[in-house]
Amino acid sequence: QYGAGLEIFAANGSLDSFDVDIRKNRIIANAHANFNGQTASTNNTASNGVNLRAEADAQLIADLSNNTILFNEGDGVDLTTRENGNPNGGTTLVATDKRDVGGTWIANTITNNFRSGVEMIGRFGTYNLLEIGREGSDSGVSRGNTISANGLNGIDIRRGGSATIVNNQISNNGPAQGSALFTGLGGATPNNNTLGGGILGTGIFVANGTYDGQAETGGD
Repeated sequence: QYGAGLEIFAANGSLDSFDVDIRKNRIIANAHANFNGQTASTNNTASNGVNLRAEADAQLIADLSNNTILFNEGDGVDLTTRENGNPNGGTTLVATDKRDVGGTWIANTITNNFRSGVEMIGRFGTYNLLEIGREGSDSGVSRGNTISANGLNGIDIRRGGSATIVNNQISNNGPAQGSALFTGLGGATPNNNTLGGGILGTGIFVANGTYDGQAETGGD
């Protein structure tokens, strides 16, 4: 959607998961034609570096490793899901679908994107764990991610789920160049992340950014 650098759209059933391995790519400067004149806090249709989306009963397992994701006009990585409508014709959505996004994201550089480094406004880690960073290193390269200098938040979580957020460098994000902003963490477990010289423990962390975490459209 909207000219993303890479979009994975899963709409299959839950009997077979949709597995994809995204590694060693340079996903840079993707832009949407109608973006001019908008700001980071008002634009919801900007081009993201990577779009990960699951609908209905689809279970998407997306592994990201050693990618460079920068200068995209939207988010570096954007995770969304959508459930089926009400079978009785009502306006209330039925949340019994098994849609879900999981995977392992390690050693990625996600910097200088116009909106957030990572935004998660769908169901994640419910059936397949979502790992953002891992302890340790491979051949001297950290298994954590570098998420820095993005226009809004380092990692912005707007829907409950299950995730581990470990061993990442999250710094200088947001209009005030704060470290990071986590909202609505739910079941996410951040641990041992370096944030502009500070250490993030388990729970919700709000640093110096000024973005107000307003609700957005297009998600779950």
